[in-house]
Amino acid sequence: MILTGETCEVSKTSQVFGGLTRHDHCCEVVVVLLHLTLNTFIPNTMTKTKISYGIDLGTTNSAISVMEDGDIHIIKDEKYQKDTSPSCVHFNKKKVVFAGDDALNRYRAEALNALRAFTHSDSDRPGMNTFIEFKRTMGTDAAYESTHMGRAFSSEELSAEVLKYLKTRVREENISSVVVTVPAKFRQNQIDATQRAADLAGFSYCELLQEPIAASLAYGIDAKTMDGHWMVFDFGGGTFDVALMKVDEGIMKVADTEGDNHLGGKNIDYAIVDHILIPYLKENYTIDKLLADELGKTLLRDALKWFAEETKIVLSSKGEFEIYTDEPIGTDDTGEEMELDLKITLQDYESVVRPIFQRAIAISETLLENNGLKGSDLKTVVLVGGPTLSQTLRDMLSESLLTLHSSLLTSSLSPMTAVARGAALFAGTRDIPLKLQTRDMAKIQLTLKLPETTVETEEHVGIRVERSRTEGEIPQRLFAEIRRKDRGWSGGRAEISNKSNAGIFSVLLDEGKPNGFTIALSDEKGNACPCEPSEFTIIQGLKAANPTLPFALCIEALDSQKGQQRLQALRGLEKNQSLPAKGKEVFKTQQEIRAGNPDDVIRIPIYEGSPGTKAARNTQVHAVLITGKDLAETLPKDVDAEITLEIDSSRRMKLSAYFPYIDETCESDVPDNTTPTDDAAVLETEIHEARQAATKLEKKCPGACKKAGGELNQLSDLLANAKGDPDSRVQVKERLQDVLKDLDKAAEENEWPAAEQELRQSLKKVADTHQRYGNEKSARVLEQYQQQAQAATEQQDVRLAKELTAQIRSLDFELVSQDIGLWISYIKKFDEQFDQYGWKDKAAARRLIDEAKQVIVTAPSKPKLQQIVKQLSGLLPETHRPLIDAIDKELLRTRG
Repeated sequence: MILTGETCEVSKTSQVFGGLTRHDHCCEVVVVLLHLTLNTFIPNTMTKTKISYGIDLGTTNSAISVMEDGDIHIIKDEKYQKDTSPSCVHFNKKKVVFAGDDALNRYRAEALNALRAFTHSDSDRPGMNTFIEFKRTMGTDAAYESTHMGRAFSSEELSAEVLKYLKTRVREENISSVVVTVPAKFRQNQIDATQRAADLAGFSYCELLQEPIAASLAYGIDAKTMDGHWMVFDFGGGTFDVALMKVDEGIMKVADTEGDNHLGGKNIDYAIVDHILIPYLKENYTIDKLLADELGKTLLRDALKWFAEETKIVLSSKGEFEIYTDEPIGTDDTGEEMELDLKITLQDYESVVRPIFQRAIAISETLLENNGLKGSDLKTVVLVGGPTLSQTLRDMLSESLLTLHSSLLTSSLSPMTAVARGAALFAGTRDIPLKLQTRDMAKIQLTLKLPETTVETEEHVGIRVERSRTEGEIPQRLFAEIRRKDRGWSGGRAEISNKSNAGIFSVLLDEGKPNGFTIALSDEKGNACPCEPSEFTIIQGLKAANPTLPFALCIEALDSQKGQQRLQALRGLEKNQSLPAKGKEVFKTQQEIRAGNPDDVIRIPIYEGSPGTKAARNTQVHAVLITGKDLAETLPKDVDAEITLEIDSSRRMKLSAYFPYIDETCESDVPDNTTPTDDAAVLETEIHEARQAATKLEKKCPGACKKAGGELNQLSDLLANAKGDPDSRVQVKERLQDVLKDLDKAAEENEWPAAEQELRQSLKKVADTHQRYGNEKSARVLEQYQQQAQAATEQQDVRLAKELTAQIRSLDFELVSQDIGLWISYIKKFDEQFDQYGWKDKAAARRLIDEAKQVIVTAPSKPKLQQIVKQLSGLLPETHRPLIDAIDKELLRTRG
């Protein structure tokens, strides 16, 4: 049935255009008319209002897809006629850029030539000009040096070249808008880097979509029975995501996600290299000197990687594989030429890759347990990513994780292209911003309101004629006819209300597929009236899930009850919160902020992590600073600060701080950030210190310490094999943070004797400090602490003792920090013992120390030196940091 403008009430029309219909996701019409010629799309000139293009930007392989007339098409590479292309970039001597298979072919030769050159001449590292797997260092300061280009490239610059290459598959159209997929567990710095890559690739507008959601969309549109819990098991070339999806009557929701951004096919390749191929070479050749050289070992591992990758692919379905090299790969320590000639059985392969697959399975088991589910509760498991083709992984999933019949492991779509297909499906529902659309304003301009996806078989579409935006003539009376593109339904010709310039039309949908429709406008005599847009698509059979937060967003603040600086949750920004979202919480100021004074600071550090944990165990997104220069009036101590953090569907953030006492608001867009990679020596130190912490707790928490010890052993081995690989260093850092969180939790459950000893020591120290720096106020506070300490001792209250110890240490530091001599002593110690500290950035540390020495000589300033010492502290491993933040007054505090 069609409701025209004459038969419907104006109020009903206003309901559609003033807000939304009963469906939450309404948007303007999709316009996609592309022509496929020789697997290259040549679109027509019709104006686009929907993004329509989706890109799976993978670690190992990437793909581009498009929604055309309600169908999804993977756009093939013209030369190789492949759906996917390697995420590889090469620069030749003429500074020409190659990407895809052409680049990968050069990389293989380059890796072997580099090893040969090194082993023959023992020279410095040969020049590299081909790069792979840079997605795993997105958002870090990792640099890829090209000798041909004479400069280093960041991960996002290389990713941009892959995106540009994918764009070239589409002819005669400049793609300005795109959906790019990212792993569900990508951190904010990685999200920022992906957006920068899209900018560098020339996209004016880019939306990001989590890979498990894309895969579930691609599978869901074809699924015959959908309702229930799904698991999307996405094991790619460089990252692993597992998502628990809840589907109820076709409405899809992300229930929970887990993953590891440094777990994927690359780990399998190097496991084969380290545990099969290098041992073979050690058995048949003398390579001790080569392996002892960090550069030599890196070149050897890179050269062998391609034999390992071929082994992985073949043994995904076969029982054995023979490796034989036609020519030497290099020379050993004695000058003998090295060759590979060995047979690898499925049993050999499984012995080294099972621990990698088991880590992914363990993460999946944790996801189910956290949601009170078992494998038998799952409707299906959607397999995504090339490694999921492995017979070994599929057997392990069926037997150990889910106890499922193998038929429930679903790969009805190609695991290699499912994400790209879902990206295009999503892109077909997303509007290009109006300012980026190139419209023919001589045509009648329309605004359409419709549900992007639906589980209904009949929907309402609102059409409004934009007379003020149309430059050409518009007949006084207009009629519209909507037809389904499969010619299975037409709504007939009906008049659009002249009074409201709008009408509401019903359309019938074919079930379980995207439905494309055309709009034909005509005057009262039936003469055609061209319009824009003139097409739209509604996907029937499911309602797409919104992206979610993979980590809780928190700010670091002082916990007023415990006297400790910890991450504080923002209500509305918990883990798995659907995006877009807004979080809010009220805190208190710790110090007065004088209007106009730049030295008075409120610092609001934003973190991705776990509420209640130490900031150092989590990942900082950004620190928003508010100084006296930002305020028109002085802000007193201990007044409310209302913090609001907003985040959109692509995880762009904006923070605002409202101070009711002075009725002022400070707003800040959270900028992109890049995380520095830790030096291998710093990580070795931190692993050693984590072992020491575990040893101290071993008698009291044997189970937690045994688990931590096993994980630390794995991290030590990983670091030993790949010290020069920034990706491996980031992986070690992130997993080490998780180990330390577990040890912190075990330490918090410590017994009374240790808590009592710390309490007594802190009381003695603060009493000595009070004698030197104290006053009447500190005397009263100290007396209160002594009374509370006696009560805690009588009751053997561990929690109270720890809270008191933290508060007493804060008082001690507050007293001693009044003396500029404390800050000078820090600088002096840093300067004299510079090489004994595990600086994360030695150059930056030296610059800060020199700056502080200049301040001491020219114009001694306690606030300035205090700030420099804090910056230096941030460049140290946590255990080497001075106690300068017993209570950081620049932070906010909780109200409790």
